Amino acid sequence: MSAFRWERHPDGPFATLIAVAATYCAPEAYDGAYDDLISRARAPGPGDEEIGAFKAELQQALADPGQLPADELFDAVDYGDGSDEAFLRRLWHDLYGDQPYSGGLPDPAPADRADPGAPGAGASQHRAMDAAYYEDLAGRLYGLLIGLEDRLDRQDARQLHHFIEVGEYGLALEEMAGALAQAKTPITDQERSDMLALTRTMKMDDLVPRALGFCPHAG
Repeated sequence: MSAFRWERHPDGPFATLIAVAATYCAPEAYDGAYDDLISRARAPGPGDEEIGAFKAELQQALADPGQLPADELFDAVDYGDGSDEAFLRRLWHDLYGDQPYSGGLPDPAPADRADPGAPGAGASQHRAMDAAYYEDLAGRLYGLLIGLEDRLDRQDARQLHHFIEVGEYGLALEEMAGALAQAKTPITDQERSDMLALTRTMKMDDLVPRALGFCPHAG
């Protein structure tokens, strides 16, 4: 019997969303899978009912992430974003850009954006907050990488830069801490504090703190 409920119950809630995400977004997905998903989502073929169902379920999950079956999405994808909601927001942005996910409503007019009480202004502000959140994560990670780059293997540094560039922020932080721990690289109190703060911000587990425990203090 399959270990995954969405495989055992293909007609269950969010089964298409989780199945497609597992196929294209999981670490063991084939090379180029994520790019293939982006292409498929942006230009679905005629009769591609699966991608249509996927998009509808993605919109529904973004509207209320609490509806998702507990841990099923994480178990299927093993994302590094910290939560189902953060992963789904990044996925939507990568697949559909600035297209609104709340019912397919058009963006509010510029005048509406300036007025918090105007119809549609709340959705616009929500998207702006999302963008600011991810920009902040990227900026903090790039700042850490710049400061640590001369203490990291060149290939590790390039890989970390790539993870940040494509929005794999949780994975970037875990790999950064892992590379430092493996080499027992000294880090400053500020660097340690910054990485632990990012762990809390992204609601990650204790992998990063445990890895940093192997890094001596840089005096």
